[in-house]
Amino acid sequence: IHGDGERIALVDENGAPLTGAKLLATLASMVSQTRPGAKVAVLVTAPSVIEQVMRRTNGVVARTKTDPRFLMTHAAHPGEKVVMAGDLDGGFLFPELQPGYDGLFAFVKTLEMLSWLQRPLSEFVAELPAITLSVQTVRCPWDAKGSVMRRLTEESLADTRNRTDLVDGIKVTEGEREWTLVLPDAADPVFHVYAEGLTQDGANARAAATVERIARMVQEEN
Repeated sequence: IHGDGERIALVDENGAPLTGAKLLATLASMVSQTRPGAKVAVLVTAPSVIEQVMRRTNGVVARTKTDPRFLMTHAAHPGEKVVMAGDLDGGFLFPELQPGYDGLFAFVKTLEMLSWLQRPLSEFVAELPAITLSVQTVRCPWDAKGSVMRRLTEESLADTRNRTDLVDGIKVTEGEREWTLVLPDAADPVFHVYAEGLTQDGANARAAATVERIARMVQEEN
């Protein structure tokens, strides 16, 4: 459990650390097996492996903006019936207790699910589909951010071959495991680019291509 008590990291019985996207996917998989048909909520930045593991038992995945407030609000809504919500930094919410991050309760729920399923933690990790997520950053002056976002949005919406989602930033999806998300940073003059591909090299190339595209737009604005 991290120092603030809100986030966790796990180590399996073999001593292997479990963090980030793999931790989120592992707990989602355990929820799907202990609560068939359950609903989990994750951020738009989470990899598609979450949908893959939840689908095994007819589970449902809801995606929210990256601001933790949106995840908590979604988890707290009684009509949504969210069993678990989580991010990529070890933060988990179990609304049955409270719609807020609680590292201790997340740890206890993990132990409870392991007890129900009677399997070691490493087995849940081993059966996960491959996680191929790339995260890169590109600088953009404040005065160019708005125009770059407008251009990216217009070009993405004009390309009818792919699906464009504007839940948070601009997410362009070509296939379930092939997508790119551009998020403007609220505090710094940068864009964060998330990408997933069929392979890690494919994800890296997808993110790099978008970074280069944004860099060209920034140059054109100057």
